[in-house]
Amino acid sequence: LLAIEKTNITIDGLTFNILTWDTLPAGVSSLRCVLFRRSTFIRVTDSHFYTTGGGPACIGCKNVKITGNTIEATLPSDSINGHADGMIDLWVEFDIDAERNIITNNNILGNNAGRCGIMLTGLTFGAQVMEHQTALISNNVISNTYFDGIWAFGRDAILRNSVISNNVISGGRCGVR
Repeated sequence: LLAIEKTNITIDGLTFNILTWDTLPAGVSSLRCVLFRRSTFIRVTDSHFYTTGGGPACIGCKNVKITGNTIEATLPSDSINGHADGMIDLWVEFDIDAERNIITNNNILGNNAGRCGIMLTGLTFGAQVMEHQTALISNNVISNTYFDGIWAFGRDAILRNSVISNNVISGGRCGVR
């Protein structure tokens, strides 16, 4: 699913299975079950993602709520790690800060395929540093990621006025970076 510049989208109780994609299509650097770009009021709830890449990804989005989902990554045959940076990705994009994004009560099983369980990062717009504002990452269970359980930093984005609490993280190289 790809949604660009959309408002008020809800995905609830669906199952996505892209385990048959064991190699990336030409010109594609990440494989995600659901990708939203520059969209607002996105809800992804109570869904199941079987993937060799990532589950939901929101790039340049505001008012995102990702809650109650299960994301299971399986190592693809052509790689030493998964086809996406994060099992749940939230990126600021160029001139758009991310605001009011909530990630709670998800079960993320990286099977050493997902690079990060939850990733908040971004791209620069010229010399401007982009921001994640008022994010809440809470009550998620993240296990067996290749790198970090939660990566909330880096790639020219900063995190402000946000809470990371009550997550259970096991396996991987670092719990929260």
